[in-house]
Amino acid sequence: TSGIQKFTPGIPQKPKLQSVSNKTVVLEAYSTYEYRLGGGQWQDSNVFTNLKANTQYAFYQRSKATTYPNQSAASSALIVTTLKERLAPPQPPVLQSKTFCEVILEKTAGCEYSMDGVNWQSDNIFDDLRPSTKYTFYCRYAQTDTHLCSVASAGLTVITEESPLYTVEFVDWDGRVIETRRYRYGDDVTAPADPIRAAGAYTIYVFAGWDKQIVSCTGDTTYTARYTEQHVHKYTPNVVLPTCTDQGYTTHTCPCGDSYVDSYAAALGHDMRDLVCSVCGHKAVDLEITT
Repeated sequence: TSGIQKFTPGIPQKPKLQSVSNKTVVLEAYSTYEYRLGGGQWQDSNVFTNLKANTQYAFYQRSKATTYPNQSAASSALIVTTLKERLAPPQPPVLQSKTFCEVILEKTAGCEYSMDGVNWQSDNIFDDLRPSTKYTFYCRYAQTDTHLCSVASAGLTVITEESPLYTVEFVDWDGRVIETRRYRYGDDVTAPADPIRAAGAYTIYVFAGWDKQIVSCTGDTTYTARYTEQHVHKYTPNVVLPTCTDQGYTTHTCPCGDSYVDSYAAALGHDMRDLVCSVCGHKAVDLEITT
């Protein structure tokens, strides 16, 4: 065997990644290859453990030396970053205070909070809640540059306080109370029937809704009726009687200035008696005589 000349195989491709976690990297295994992490020792195993989370590492491979060939030179590096570490869940959140519409949890460093285990927030205050209602709150450690967010803690169940009663008024344009009702926070507010405003001398009023949108009760509230004005014409007739030479007509005039004319009557013509009109006194000599 001493007369057999060994040869050096070519440089292999860089390793291929099979899997990675926060502490372990597994390369694709080949029986004729050995593997190295950074500038460390070569090893037959393609598994590297006890690594640091969220850390970048360089991995190499080469052909092993056997009876005949030499080992190859090292491949180019495969760069792998280990995953962030996931922390264990914190203890359940602790209630700091509550009202009929708000729950405040005690603040824990590094934690975020949720009311459904799906939507998370850094704020430990939950408001716009319904009175006398059961809620379950969770906390978890938020994701950082070095760690993944933890799984959620066990839940804390809180029942909000009963709401006080609030007064909701509906008033007319002149401040007259149309209806008063009492509601608790979050109750749906129901408007009364549309009010009717008496007409003025030349104006009628059409209900146009309330001065603001009707929403669920959040406290003492007043809604005021709004109206649109529509002018009503009221005409006074002025009759102009026909004369011997001019037609008659009637003019109708509204105080707002609007007017119209109708009831036209033809001119009466002269009632000539002894060459003088018995109505207007017109004389025949003033008439144009044609032959």
